[in-house]
Amino acid sequence: MSSTWLFEILSGIYNVEFLKLSRCILQALTDFPELLEKLPDQFQKLKHVMLELEPPSVHAVLNFLDSFPCTETLVWDRCPDESWFSRKREEWVANLPFQRIFKCLKTFVMQNSSDIEVEMKFLEFLLERAIVLEELIIKSWRPSYSDMKKKLLSVPRASSTASISFPENDFL
Repeated sequence: MSSTWLFEILSGIYNVEFLKLSRCILQALTDFPELLEKLPDQFQKLKHVMLELEPPSVHAVLNFLDSFPCTETLVWDRCPDESWFSRKREEWVANLPFQRIFKCLKTFVMQNSSDIEVEMKFLEFLLERAIVLEELIIKSWRPSYSDMKKKLLSVPRASSTASISFPENDFL
């Protein structure tokens, strides 16, 4: 995908409040980060975002939130690739930008959750930095997340009002 083609598509979008981005668009935005800098006014009203991501794109989520700081709801529809995690786990965690603060994110939903250990690192990171977070929702095909629930409930939170829920078999 060329950056010119993607720029033309994105520059045609104005005043959207909800946006769903596929894996290939997110990968292109990761490959061409300068595109987001060229579109500062396009997404000022963007409040709700759904991202279809593979695990290597976790940094795309963070870059996306930087580029669209008014995002209040973020749905991360996971496309798991367990083999990637086994090869890149340490690198992924080591490269999280620990100075980042999320000032508008109120709701975060992780769908198709599958790799508890790695997801915990990201969710801890988010809970510690989302200062107005109201809801963290984890939807999974797995029947039980009792260990993850216990760990998440003990994580320090930037927002005193953040609730954590694990609805069973209830996908958006």
